[in-house]
Amino acid sequence: MNKNSKGSALLSMMNDLKRNDEVAAMELGVTLKQLQSWIRGEDNIPDELLSKATEIWPVNRRDFEPITDDVPEGLLVVTAEESKLTERILHRKGTPYYAYRDTAMSRMAPFRPEWIAELVDTDNTDVDDERVCWNNGHFLHQFTYFMGPVNFYFMRGSERCLAQMNTGDSMYISPYIPHTFTNRTVRDNQRGLILALTYSSDLGGDARAEMGALGEDTISKMLLPSVSSQGGIKSLLMSHMTDSCVTPKELSSRCGIPLEKIDGFLQCKNKFNFDELILIAHSLQIDVKDLLAYDAQDREVVEILRGNDCDKWGYNDYLFKQLASSKAMSKVRAFEVLVNPALTGGVIRTSLFQYGYVLGPNPVKISWTYNGTTFRKTLQPDDSFVMKPAIEHSFECTQLSKILLLRAPGKISGDALLELSSLPPGGISRAVQENKQWYQS
Repeated sequence: MNKNSKGSALLSMMNDLKRNDEVAAMELGVTLKQLQSWIRGEDNIPDELLSKATEIWPVNRRDFEPITDDVPEGLLVVTAEESKLTERILHRKGTPYYAYRDTAMSRMAPFRPEWIAELVDTDNTDVDDERVCWNNGHFLHQFTYFMGPVNFYFMRGSERCLAQMNTGDSMYISPYIPHTFTNRTVRDNQRGLILALTYSSDLGGDARAEMGALGEDTISKMLLPSVSSQGGIKSLLMSHMTDSCVTPKELSSRCGIPLEKIDGFLQCKNKFNFDELILIAHSLQIDVKDLLAYDAQDREVVEILRGNDCDKWGYNDYLFKQLASSKAMSKVRAFEVLVNPALTGGVIRTSLFQYGYVLGPNPVKISWTYNGTTFRKTLQPDDSFVMKPAIEHSFECTQLSKILLLRAPGKISGDALLELSSLPPGGISRAVQENKQWYQS
């Protein structure tokens, strides 16, 4: 963390609230000299001042707290031995049910990935087996990679379902769907394991905190009636018209599309073509993408992909295998990557945060360049890592090995990335760390 991160946050907040140094010092009850030393990062800002700021200004305490950068070299590694030290056994119905181990996690990245051993054996396909203990679902999205014979139980609507999974199979499950896993008895001493890679979405962090403050009733009134296909476009259009206080008649006047056609669309009797959507977007002073909805999808999503059914392709001398994904999380990507010692693996890069787990059976060497410095590290089987976005890296090995990769966006993606990309020269530097008052004294 930069020593001046809190000072920069304070200056940025003062700019937003239109307080110069003198006014802010007076309102906070401190000397001008002391305030300026905090802004410059020469002294630590005391908690009492932050508490005072949240009392007198319309800001939250979390606005002052910068994200802790626990990946100072761009890559954070957790070895298999370090992972074992975190093991804990959780019981259900008084019986040991799962053994959990943490794998690589960062305060910056959206991943909360766990190595999980199933401790309960089942030898049938009965979804109501009394040994099977269902959970209530959870907030985080989950990608799961299977190693060994595992029974995956899940709800599809009101129906209990079972999928018998094996090594190389994978699945995605959306939030709050009840599910569970057991070890499927195949032969003595064969255990099933999963890598349960949960991760947050756009609804995490500040968005979830805001939901808590607004409450269920307000949030329910904000929801779109439909978020898929043509119904979604109608919902988005009606939302923008309501927010802009624009009637169908006014919209017709602005964009030149006959009122009858607009009324017909709002009643789901006809469709707009893309050129008409552009005209409507411009008349509402929004981007046309703000009228484009998701493809049709269910509210509850369970996607299962068998290892033998995965698409495979070559990329920069690696063999990539596509693992389970969902249109519900279109920015998230999961791969099984084969590293071949006979090939010189090329450099790869992604704009997403990346989690990796060495499936083995052999070590893999990773090389990466961050802030002008090149690093190299040998990863053993069952080691895991988290990597920041936009880092050039490559893999190599002396014997064939595989890596599991999961990529997911952080907060700087989608609309936020588009807005950041449109800042004027010098804007990115100030957005990263404010260093100027908003006007010249």
